[in-house]
Amino acid sequence: MTFSSDWLKLREPADLRARNRILVAHVAAAFAGKVPINVVDLGAGAGATVKALAPHLPEDARWRLVDNDAALLSLASWTLPQERLEARCLDLDRALEQAIEAPADLVTCSALLDLVSESWLERLIGELGARGVPFYAALTYDGSTTLTPGDPLDEPITEALNQHQHRDKGFGPALGPDAALLVPEKLKAAGFSVEVGRSDWLIDDKEPELANALLTGWVDAVAETGLIAPPDLGAWRKARLDAVAAGELTLRVGHIDLFARPN
Repeated sequence: MTFSSDWLKLREPADLRARNRILVAHVAAAFAGKVPINVVDLGAGAGATVKALAPHLPEDARWRLVDNDAALLSLASWTLPQERLEARCLDLDRALEQAIEAPADLVTCSALLDLVSESWLERLIGELGARGVPFYAALTYDGSTTLTPGDPLDEPITEALNQHQHRDKGFGPALGPDAALLVPEKLKAAGFSVEVGRSDWLIDDKEPELANALLTGWVDAVAETGLIAPPDLGAWRKARLDAVAAGELTLRVGHIDLFARPN
């Protein structure tokens, strides 16, 4: 699964705003004064996690960015001095264990866990547990969306979207919105202490381009399910995009962040 650099750039301000500041502070506190720190970021893309978290960690922290998209990793390489950054182009489905091999003092990811399968998640937790490594995961979609003003089709469209989210994203059948509850449960069962915090996207009239891209993506996904009649879906799309153009629509998209530490 890969995403365009344009989409990642468009969503970055919403991602930065949404991250749970309490959990970021707790991650920072856990590593304050510790050197050296080696951070492994899974599904790193263009380096969003580095930009968000690196300012809160010791200055000499070293980052290993792992993604299957070499072009995105080349963009990420500008976010840190070269001596503190290693970019690895790997398929995380086939090479997860290689991605998080030592040295690794913290494993991170952003907007990844709703894309992976339950079996992949269990592999990840097994590796984290075997190594005794803390885990910070941000921006996991929880299946909730709120559009204001509301529309009768909002709920069935969200339900169809959430069904689509379970399709294979390159790791097997995706957890989709189930990840927000399942990941903390499995980490706790594996002996981790887990903190969870809200990290909802809030998009208003100041970000029409992001709103348009998000709504268009939703419509395309829902159309693939066949669960909403095309005329109804088309009318909903037009009404929603018209509301964005008029500065009259706000969106809340539910996410969670978590920080897990081995006991």
